[in-house]
Amino acid sequence: MKDPVINPKEERYILQSGNYQLPLFSQKPNLAPPIVIEGLTKLEKLACASLLVRIEKTPKDAKGRPLKYKDLDESKRYEMGVITLPPRYSQGLYNTFYCTVGLTESEIFREKSQRHDPDIVKAANAAKEMLGTKEPMSGPQLRVFLEKSFTNTKAIAEQQMMNYNFFSQYIPKIGAKFAVEMMFNTDPKQLYLAIVSVNPPASIYQKMPKFEKAILFADIDFDSP
Repeated sequence: MKDPVINPKEERYILQSGNYQLPLFSQKPNLAPPIVIEGLTKLEKLACASLLVRIEKTPKDAKGRPLKYKDLDESKRYEMGVITLPPRYSQGLYNTFYCTVGLTESEIFREKSQRHDPDIVKAANAAKEMLGTKEPMSGPQLRVFLEKSFTNTKAIAEQQMMNYNFFSQYIPKIGAKFAVEMMFNTDPKQLYLAIVSVNPPASIYQKMPKFEKAILFADIDFDSP
C-alpha cells in the first residue's frame, strides 16, 4: 500500500484498488489541509473494530461508458462485474497494514478466549424459551421457528435477545473510555469535571452507601477545549 499523493499537481500516480481492512478511530482527525496519511496513523484506534472495504474499477461497455446498475437485469449485473461477491475474511485477501493488533486488543482476545461459548443448539433453545415456547423441536423445526420470530418486529421489540453481560462484559483492568464532546453555559475561569457511571453496583445508592465494589477512574485531558 502506497501513501496518498500530496501534491495536487502530481501526474505520476495510479488509483488504488483492492481489498482493505481499515481501522475505526476513537479520535477526530485534523481535517485542515493538507490531509496526509500520517495524521490518521497517529490517532487512537477503536479496539476490535474495523471496516472491510473493496475498491474496484468500474466496468465499462463497448463504447467505454461506465455500466449502470439500473440498466442491467440481475444476471447481467454479476456477469458484467457491476456486482461482485466479497471474499471471506478467512481467505487472507484483505490488506491489514493499518490494522495491527495493539496491547488492549491482545488483552481482550486473551480474556474472551477463556470464556465458555454455549453450543448453538443451547443458545437457540434458550432464545425459543425467551419467545414463550417450551415445546420440544427438532433442528429444522427450531430453525424455521426462529427465522419466523426474527422477522416479526413485534416479537423482537418485546424480547431482549442479547445478553450484554456475556457479549460485552466490562473488564476493569482493560477499562473503558469516555469522551465529553462539549459543555454549555460554563464559566471559562472554572475547572469542570464530568462524572460517568458504568453499571455501578446498587449498593452505592443506598442510604448508607457502600463503595467496596465500586471502581472509580479519572483522567483529565489538558489539551481538550
